[in-house]
Amino acid sequence: MSRVLDSATVERGPFEMIPHWLLDADVSSHAMRLYLILRRHGNGNGVCFPGRKRLAQQMNASTSTIDRARQELVTAGAICYRVRWSDDGDYTSNEYHVHWHQSAECGFYSDDRSPTYDDTPPAGDDTGIITGDELTNTQEEPKQTKYPERFEQFWRAYPRREAKGRALKAWTKAIKTTNQQLIINAAQEYAETLTVEYQFIPLPATWLNDQAWLNERPKAKQSGPVTVMDLYADEPCEHGDPMGEARCPLCRRR
Repeated sequence: MSRVLDSATVERGPFEMIPHWLLDADVSSHAMRLYLILRRHGNGNGVCFPGRKRLAQQMNASTSTIDRARQELVTAGAICYRVRWSDDGDYTSNEYHVHWHQSAECGFYSDDRSPTYDDTPPAGDDTGIITGDELTNTQEEPKQTKYPERFEQFWRAYPRREAKGRALKAWTKAIKTTNQQLIINAAQEYAETLTVEYQFIPLPATWLNDQAWLNERPKAKQSGPVTVMDLYADEPCEHGDPMGEARCPLCRRR
């Protein structure tokens, strides 16, 4: 799929234009204004990377409003974006590509084009500043990161995909002493037997640093009705009760 760089053909000046198809689209006034602000930040190819905090200040709105407006523009085919990472694996800001022609699949970003949500900390206030009639992008352009294939297998298997840079560092450390496939299999098994809500799942880096692939996995939940045999313990207690110490009256008196 080829890149769409049509924004470079649109005349720039001390104003921003909005295409007719977006005026007719079912988007909110916040989304319309965000589109214009992103165009003002953009370079000749319609690419920019202002932080959420700066966008919120410019729109006099909350960051949650920015997130909702951004998703409206993605759905309408007015922008696409991806998350930017620092060399340390931390979030910095989103990188946006602003469309002049409607394009839900513009192909500007081949992977991870439009994540549904991210809680990206704001970039520095010197990102995409307007100085007079000049647009200055003072941050370096983001570098493309190539991840090892085996790490990508782990990343797809693990049930929580956040802080990929830190996860890669933890992965690199872990595979020095542990077989890679063992870790991948454990991550897959952990995902299949998960019993906690998403927010309580450890970050991938935390899981790796804790060597959690060595943890004993919970047994899969039984399907079907519970029978009396399910109440029996693995081994009877010292008094011979088949239900174990927890249910034996003699053991409980001690």
